[in-house]
Amino acid sequence: MSGLLAIRLGPKLAKHLVTKHILYRPATITPIRNLWIRNPFKKDVTATSAQDVVTKTEYEIELEKFEKKDNYVKYYGFDQDDPGFDEQLFKMLAVLFFSIVLGFCPIIMMYSPDFNGQMVPWRKREAIMQIEKRMAEGKLLIDPNYVPEDLIASMVPPAGDWEEDWLKKQASVCEDSRMRPFTQVPY
Repeated sequence: MSGLLAIRLGPKLAKHLVTKHILYRPATITPIRNLWIRNPFKKDVTATSAQDVVTKTEYEIELEKFEKKDNYVKYYGFDQDDPGFDEQLFKMLAVLFFSIVLGFCPIIMMYSPDFNGQMVPWRKREAIMQIEKRMAEGKLLIDPNYVPEDLIASMVPPAGDWEEDWLKKQASVCEDSRMRPFTQVPY
């Protein structure tokens, strides 16, 4: 915040020091502008010389204040000299922010059940929770009447090499890879 304040007040402070206190030489004073994003199609604005600023009367300075007040231009903080580019860049960044941060991030977070988890797939954790729940209730881990007997023969594929690979991926035969609380060591 203090950096932004220094960027905004830097040119005004330099002009004040030149007009009131004459502390700096005119060659060393340059306005602090366009530090965030520069417009490649716009020429840089040079500072007015200190002699022009000093020779103005108080009446002319007051008139300039009123002219600036009447010709007020919105300034979003990107390019003070080009209001069209400044507004265009503000709108572009606002659309990007709202579409990405408020549009896509909640969707990604909703559809990722193991978001920032402990490197454990969600299905293993869910299976372990179901096993612990059934054990606490005193039930068998797999209900023998889950599928009717007459449908079992049509559901089970023929024996082969696929069984070992398939069984390795099942959560009921995997080791418990959850982390212990406050440690990085598995149970």
